[in-house]
Amino acid sequence: MPLIRALRDFLAGVLLLFRGGSLVLRHPQLRQRAVKPFLLTVVLYGLGGGLLVHTARERLALLLHQPDPWYLVLGQVALALVTVAGIVAVALFAFVLVARIIASPFLAQLSEDTERQIRGQITEESFTVRTFVGDFGRAIGHSLALVCLLGVTFPLSFIPVIGPIVWVGSGWGLLAYDFASFTLDRRHWSLTKKYAFLRSAWPRVLGFGAATFVLMAVPLGGLLALPAATVAGTLLVLELEDQSL
Repeated sequence: MPLIRALRDFLAGVLLLFRGGSLVLRHPQLRQRAVKPFLLTVVLYGLGGGLLVHTARERLALLLHQPDPWYLVLGQVALALVTVAGIVAVALFAFVLVARIIASPFLAQLSEDTERQIRGQITEESFTVRTFVGDFGRAIGHSLALVCLLGVTFPLSFIPVIGPIVWVGSGWGLLAYDFASFTLDRRHWSLTKKYAFLRSAWPRVLGFGAATFVLMAVPLGGLLALPAATVAGTLLVLELEDQSL
């Protein structure tokens, strides 16, 4: 049945993230490539965590020294704690995205090593000025398209029932595309071709994006998300290419 097949493919996409992490642990060369983005994420977490702790400590000190009734102070402290918790949750997710951008050269190398480990070679066209200009233009276009997609889908999240599903599903798809793009970019494909390629296996793509989203949402899970998701995104592209042959 189509529904059972879709659920099975979704689960296969979820397991891709674990397969990617396992591949990193089992191969010394991939482990070495994964160390740099891992350490970079640790540094960003440390800096961001220190800033949040310092800000929260100052805020709580100001609240506790205010000459207000105890119940008002207690309410303000509770509100401050909830606010800090929300900021921490958003910051944890944001730090991973920032680390993803900064660490992209290392992650691209990790993706290349993964493809070489699986296939013995890298599928990539030879470098030319025309290819470089085309890739640069496509990168700008892809970034603008993704930003526009986020902008269009965000208002949909306020629609009861269906809205949050569309918003979350879009986020899963964008995460899957983001980590698969390291391999897709080496094919020098247009955004339309990339979209059609991933859409052909959308349950697996969404499963991979969902697993990555959950791992990134877990405190300190982002430390593991970058290398594991990069390798998993590479496996996703390679397996879909093999199925299309």
